[in-house]
Amino acid sequence: VASFALIVQLAIVYWFAGWAKWNDAWLHEDAIGNVFKFGLYGLPLGAALSDYPALTRFFSRATVWFELLGPLLLFIPWRVNMLRMLAFMSFVLLHIGIAATMTVGLFSYAAIAIWMAALPSSFWDHFSAFQLMSSNDAAVVQSPGAGRRLSRKVAVALSFAPRVGVGYSN
Repeated sequence: VASFALIVQLAIVYWFAGWAKWNDAWLHEDAIGNVFKFGLYGLPLGAALSDYPALTRFFSRATVWFELLGPLLLFIPWRVNMLRMLAFMSFVLLHIGIAATMTVGLFSYAAIAIWMAALPSSFWDHFSAFQLMSSNDAAVVQSPGAGRRLSRKVAVALSFAPRVGVGYSN
């Protein structure tokens, strides 16, 4: 129940963000290009992208539609693992793009860390099979719950990602 509530909350955040962007600046003009062009929040890559208005107009429109429709991938009841991974990768790429082109503080890093919660358990189970072996070990014995232990370690490690990213965004 708690994980479903977290996923619903995650979806609501993006639905409201998309809804807030449902205006002329995002749908008919070049909202992202204006951010880059005026340089208030843009980073060097964003400034370089401002030279390509057709691309930034496309990104403006695509962002709105992606924020409105992308979270639906989390609620489709078949092929859940594949669709959750697709949603995860897509939103992580969105936030990497935001972090690389705009100064938005820790927002992108925090969003990526939150998306880790949407990863299916099969993702964590897959990586629990990759345990460090010593030179004397002939085989790896996989223990039950290893995926959950690994997921906790990864979550703790990712909690430090915003601290590392501060140097870049300041």
